[in-house]
Amino acid sequence: MLILYSHGDKTQTGTPTVDAQVTHLSYTDIDVDECGWVLSSESGLIGTEKDKYTKSFDEADDIVSLVMENPGNYYLHVLTVDNEENRKETVSNMLSVTENFHKHTGNETNGGGCYTTPVYHTHVGNTNTNGGCYTAPVYHRHTGSSSTGGGCYTVAVYHSHTGNSSTRGGCYTVAVYHRHTGNSSTRGGCYTTPVYHKHSGNSSTRGGCYTTPVYHKHSGSASSGGGCYGQPVYHSHSTSCNATCTIATTGCWGGGSLNDGYISCPCYITHSSCGQPERQSTHTHINDNQSHVNETTYTTHQYLVCGKNESTVERYTTNCGKSTGTIDSYSLGCGKNTSTIDSYALSCGKNASTIDSYSLGCGKNTSTIDSYNLGCGKNTSTIDSYALGCGKTTSTIDSYALGCGKTETTLENYTVTF
Repeated sequence: MLILYSHGDKTQTGTPTVDAQVTHLSYTDIDVDECGWVLSSESGLIGTEKDKYTKSFDEADDIVSLVMENPGNYYLHVLTVDNEENRKETVSNMLSVTENFHKHTGNETNGGGCYTTPVYHTHVGNTNTNGGCYTAPVYHRHTGSSSTGGGCYTVAVYHSHTGNSSTRGGCYTVAVYHRHTGNSSTRGGCYTTPVYHKHSGNSSTRGGCYTTPVYHKHSGSASSGGGCYGQPVYHSHSTSCNATCTIATTGCWGGGSLNDGYISCPCYITHSSCGQPERQSTHTHINDNQSHVNETTYTTHQYLVCGKNESTVERYTTNCGKSTGTIDSYSLGCGKNTSTIDSYALSCGKNASTIDSYSLGCGKNTSTIDSYNLGCGKNTSTIDSYALGCGKTTSTIDSYALGCGKTETTLENYTVTF
């Protein structure tokens, strides 16, 4: 017996597996069907009874896969049986499976290895009390401005309009342009000139007044073709095209000849309905010393009765590429004619560039604040708050945390020793 383990990685992920080449050796031929093998933790002999070996071989020189689902020590037990029923058990060297657990690399200070997640700086203390990272006093600076308000500028100075709406000037600088009165649908005000209807769109593309679809109607017919019916549908034979003919074989009417225990005698073959003529043949049967005169046997066959072939046109189908839901064109759906008044046009003699008067352009009213005076009660020696003095930002990395997603109980792989 010769057992060789395949070479390869000794460190494996997933379920550890080793391929072993097993060669049965004997002075006589090997009885492969009686040979077997089993992978066990037992290092000693287990006996040569066939039922102890749960795996079989395909040939005397075979490769088997040893699957070791748990860590520990394993032994390959091989039963060899030759054609003279000599039985021998062979035990392999020990195969050892060891679990390799994860070990963190790198460190919190310098990062690297498993330490890939930066721990960014978090400021301590606050802007109001001085302490922690907040050690630099922030002296008061007036915020806002006298023109926009906000911040320290909280005392409002209200606006007073100048100029007037008729002559322009001062606050009155925005021209009030003419706005047409009335509307184009009801007439009145600036709208007094009728606008008569003109059909829009066209019958081929739809749109405008052309909104009523004219649906396609097939021309020609399925029976005679023509028009839309230009695609012939040819005949295809089905079961209804066939009829059954009975074949009668009437034998031994004139004696026969003997040959190796069989008698060949003349007979007639007659077709019942297919039109084939009666013909003479021979009929062979076992020489059973019986009279087979006028003995008749029956068989059947199918034959066409439809009178058609695959060039026969049964009907025609459409090939116009349209259906009864296809829109060929559009007809008028607006319900109007050229005497219909659609709307009214302007007759006031003005346009959107005509200035009727001027309105306020200052954008202000008597409640509008023109400017602001200081109302904060502070000066530039007043400490408002404290700024950061730690020299760090929230982008500063203080240290590194584990980013490998593993612990020291994480199983990395297996080491197989043999």
